[in-house]
Amino acid sequence: MENKTVSIDSIIKQDNKDRKAILKEVEKNLMDHSEKLAEAEKINSDYNLLKIKYDSLKREADSTFGTFNKQIKNLEDKSNNLEKENVVLKKIINDNNLQISGLKTIVELLVNKYGINTIENITCLSEEKINEYLEDNNI
Repeated sequence: MENKTVSIDSIIKQDNKDRKAILKEVEKNLMDHSEKLAEAEKINSDYNLLKIKYDSLKREADSTFGTFNKQIKNLEDKSNNLEKENVVLKKIINDNNLQISGLKTIVELLVNKYGINTIENITCLSEEKINEYLEDNNI
Protein backbone atom coordinates (compact mmCIF):
# COMPACT_ATOMS: atom_id res chain seq x y z
CA MET A 1 0.00 0.00 0.00
CA GLU A 2 2.85 2.24 0.72
CA ASN A 3 3.94 1.69 -2.80
CA LYS A 4 0.59 2.93 -3.97
CA THR A 5 0.83 5.94 -1.69
CA VAL A 6 4.27 6.76 -2.96
CA SER A 7 3.01 6.34 -6.42
CA ILE A 8 0.01 8.61 -5.76
CA ASP A 9 2.32 11.12 -4.06
CA SER A 10 4.67 11.09 -7.01
CA ILE A 11 1.73 11.38 -9.43
CA ILE A 12 0.35 14.35 -7.42
CA LYS A 13 3.81 15.94 -7.35
CA GLN A 14 4.24 15.39 -11.08
CA ASP A 15 0.72 16.63 -11.70
CA ASN A 16 1.40 19.70 -9.54
CA LYS A 17 4.68 20.27 -11.41
CA ASP A 18 2.87 19.96 -14.77
CA ARG A 19 0.17 22.38 -13.62
CA LYS A 20 2.80 24.90 -12.54
CA ALA A 21 4.49 24.54 -15.93
CA ILE A 22 1.14 24.99 -17.69
CA LEU A 23 0.30 28.00 -15.51
CA LYS A 24 3.74 29.46 -16.20
CA GLU A 25 3.20 28.98 -19.95
CA VAL A 26 -0.32 30.44 -19.72
CA GLU A 27 1.07 33.40 -17.77
CA LYS A 28 3.80 33.89 -20.40
CA ASN A 29 1.23 33.65 -23.21
CA LEU A 30 -1.02 36.07 -21.33
CA MET A 31 1.87 38.55 -21.00
CA ASP A 32 2.68 38.17 -24.72
CA HIS A 33 -0.95 38.75 -25.64
CA SER A 34 -1.14 41.71 -23.24
CA GLU A 35 1.90 43.26 -24.94
CA LYS A 36 0.42 42.59 -28.37
CA LEU A 37 -2.90 44.04 -27.23
CA ALA A 38 -1.16 47.16 -25.88
CA GLU A 39 0.75 47.47 -29.17
CA ALA A 40 -2.48 47.02 -31.15
CA GLU A 41 -4.22 49.65 -29.01
CA LYS A 42 -1.34 52.09 -29.65
CA ILE A 43 -1.54 51.40 -33.38
CA ASN A 44 -5.31 51.92 -33.24
CA SER A 45 -4.82 55.17 -31.31
CA ASP A 46 -2.22 56.36 -33.84
CA TYR A 47 -4.57 55.39 -36.66
CA ASN A 48 -7.42 57.36 -35.08
CA LEU A 49 -5.19 60.43 -34.73
CA LEU A 50 -4.11 60.12 -38.36
CA LYS A 51 -7.73 59.70 -39.44
CA ILE A 52 -8.67 62.89 -37.56
CA LYS A 53 -5.77 64.74 -39.21
CA TYR A 54 -6.76 63.33 -42.61
CA ASP A 55 -10.39 64.36 -42.16
CA SER A 56 -9.31 67.85 -41.10
CA LEU A 57 -6.95 68.20 -44.08
CA LYS A 58 -9.62 66.86 -46.42
CA ARG A 59 -12.12 69.46 -45.17
CA GLU A 60 -9.51 72.18 -45.58
CA ALA A 61 -8.63 70.97 -49.08
CA ASP A 62 -12.31 70.78 -50.06
CA SER A 63 -12.81 74.32 -48.78
CA THR A 64 -9.74 75.54 -50.66
CA PHE A 65 -10.84 73.83 -53.87
CA GLY A 66 -14.30 75.34 -53.42
CA THR A 67 -12.74 78.79 -53.11
CA PHE A 68 -10.53 78.16 -56.15
CA ASN A 69 -13.52 76.96 -58.17
CA LYS A 70 -15.45 80.12 -57.25
CA GLN A 71 -12.47 82.27 -58.24
CA ILE A 72 -12.13 80.39 -61.53
CA LYS A 73 -15.85 80.88 -62.23
CA ASN A 74 -15.55 84.62 -61.44
CA LEU A 75 -12.51 84.96 -63.70
CA GLU A 76 -14.27 83.05 -66.49
CA ASP A 77 -17.26 85.38 -66.14
CA LYS A 78 -14.99 88.44 -66.24
CA SER A 79 -13.17 87.03 -69.28
CA ASN A 80 -16.47 86.41 -71.07
CA ASN A 81 -17.63 89.94 -70.24
CA LEU A 82 -14.33 91.39 -71.53
CA GLU A 83 -14.66 89.36 -74.73
CA LYS A 84 -18.19 90.70 -75.24
CA GLU A 85 -16.98 94.24 -74.52
CA ASN A 86 -14.12 93.72 -76.98
CA VAL A 87 -16.60 92.70 -79.71
CA VAL A 88 -18.68 95.82 -79.01
CA LEU A 89 -15.59 98.06 -79.07
CA LYS A 90 -14.42 96.51 -82.36
CA LYS A 91 -17.85 97.22 -83.84
CA ILE A 92 -17.68 100.84 -82.61
CA ILE A 93 -14.17 101.23 -84.06
CA ASN A 94 -15.34 99.76 -87.36
CA ASP A 95 -18.34 102.11 -87.42
CA ASN A 96 -16.08 105.10 -86.62
CA ASN A 97 -13.63 104.06 -89.34
CA LEU A 98 -16.51 103.88 -91.79
CA GLN A 99 -17.68 107.35 -90.73
CA ILE A 100 -14.14 108.77 -90.99
CA SER A 101 -13.77 107.18 -94.40
CA GLY A 102 -17.09 108.70 -95.42
CA LEU A 103 -16.04 112.12 -94.11
CA LYS A 104 -12.73 111.90 -95.97
CA THR A 105 -14.64 111.08 -99.12
CA ILE A 106 -16.97 114.03 -98.56
CA VAL A 107 -14.03 116.40 -97.95
CA GLU A 108 -12.28 115.06 -101.05
CA LEU A 109 -15.44 115.58 -103.13
CA LEU A 110 -15.85 119.13 -101.80
CA VAL A 111 -12.23 119.99 -102.56
CA ASN A 112 -12.47 118.49 -106.05
CA LYS A 113 -15.83 120.09 -106.84
CA TYR A 114 -15.49 123.55 -105.24
CA GLY A 115 -11.77 123.95 -104.76
CA ILE A 116 -9.70 124.95 -101.76
CA ASN A 117 -10.48 128.68 -102.18
CA THR A 118 -14.22 128.14 -101.75
CA ILE A 119 -13.67 125.95 -98.67
CA GLU A 120 -11.33 128.63 -97.31
CA ASN A 121 -14.04 131.27 -97.66
CA ILE A 122 -16.76 129.09 -96.12
CA THR A 123 -14.74 127.76 -93.13
CA CYS A 124 -12.58 130.85 -92.52
CA LEU A 125 -9.55 128.55 -92.33
CA SER A 126 -6.38 129.44 -94.15
CA GLU A 127 -5.42 127.60 -97.32
CA GLU A 128 -2.31 126.44 -95.50
CA LYS A 129 -4.37 124.81 -92.69
CA ILE A 130 -6.68 123.15 -95.21
CA ASN A 131 -3.72 121.75 -97.18
CA GLU A 132 -2.08 120.57 -93.95
CA TYR A 133 -5.33 118.74 -93.00
CA LEU A 134 -5.57 117.17 -96.46
CA GLU A 135 -1.94 115.97 -96.30
CA ASP A 136 -2.33 114.59 -92.74
CA ASN A 137 -5.37 112.59 -93.82
CA ASN A 138 -3.96 111.48 -97.17
CA ILE A 139 -6.68 113.23 -99.17
